[in-house]
Amino acid sequence: MNVYMAGRAGRAGKGGVGILPPEKRGGGGVMREFLKGVAVFTVVEIVTLVKWLALAIAMQGVRAVGVLFGGLFVEHVIQGVVRARAALTPRNLLSYAKQRAALIAVFTAVETAIWVVARLIEDSQYGAARLETGEQALLSVATFFFLFGTLVVKHALAKNVFDEGRVSVAGFRDGTNILGSALEALGAAVWLAAPSVGTIAVMAVTSYVEHYVLTK
Repeated sequence: MNVYMAGRAGRAGKGGVGILPPEKRGGGGVMREFLKGVAVFTVVEIVTLVKWLALAIAMQGVRAVGVLFGGLFVEHVIQGVVRARAALTPRNLLSYAKQRAALIAVFTAVETAIWVVARLIEDSQYGAARLETGEQALLSVATFFFLFGTLVVKHALAKNVFDEGRVSVAGFRDGTNILGSALEALGAAVWLAAPSVGTIAVMAVTSYVEHYVLTK
């Protein structure tokens, strides 16, 4: 769900990722490529999360975590190239992955843990003894606030690690960060509370807007 890869500093030449931004296509072409890129890594994230939850519910915990980590790693590589305003070509993706593999792996592990804990908060939703409606609502609210709080910190950490090359959560109170984190947490909490085609669609919309807000 995960942002600020490569970053504004990278696009300006500081700490760049060694890939060629597509400025020669003109402003409109760059924006179209950017919007398409945001859609691509949003789809990767949504597919990953849906598959992960299905495996987790089926009690295939190890496989579920592996799918989650692997899918989010791919998402972050794509997002890094998109944030650098570079074309989504195999060469650019491989170049970015090689240069940022260690940082992406750490960042992905953090996000993987966040999703696993969020699912545990909602875990009783899938047990044999389902909770009453009011208790389910409380769990969903708890899931939202857990996701919101951890995502605010995660997004700030990502911005500083990938833009500045330093481990810091400076800027976590930034309005854009708070808005993006709230959108992602809302969509995810709705989906985790009642997985369905409809709630997947809700999560996809909130995730796309979040990715656009935090990656632009």
